[in-house]
Amino acid sequence: MEHSVVSVVGVLISKVLIPINAAGSGRLAIPSMSVLPRVDYGILRAHRGYIADQVSINGLGVRRRVCCLEAKSFRLFADTWSDQAGNYRFDNLSAYTAYIVVSVDHENKYDPVGKAPLYPTRYA
Repeated sequence: MEHSVVSVVGVLISKVLIPINAAGSGRLAIPSMSVLPRVDYGILRAHRGYIADQVSINGLGVRRRVCCLEAKSFRLFADTWSDQAGNYRFDNLSAYTAYIVVSVDHENKYDPVGKAPLYPTRYA
């Protein structure tokens, strides 16, 4: 009876993501992460979004380090560099979480500048 339960579980898992070992040993053959298919049915994407803006000094876009923090915990979610025109974008953010975005001048000529609270724009 235990064997049939393992077989049923193995079959269910194999249809979802992980194949059963071809030798039939009852052990799961877990492929490397690089060969697993990427599945996106749009369900999770509906609850995700992005924050995009521009870093500028006196109206001119500038390249600066930009950090994205969760507003409630102040935990660093991500950081990036804006492009030469000052544009930056943070993707895959929870649409229900408030964020703080802080731009830091790596040349130490200007104080950090932040915006809060920011809520992501949902993906279309």
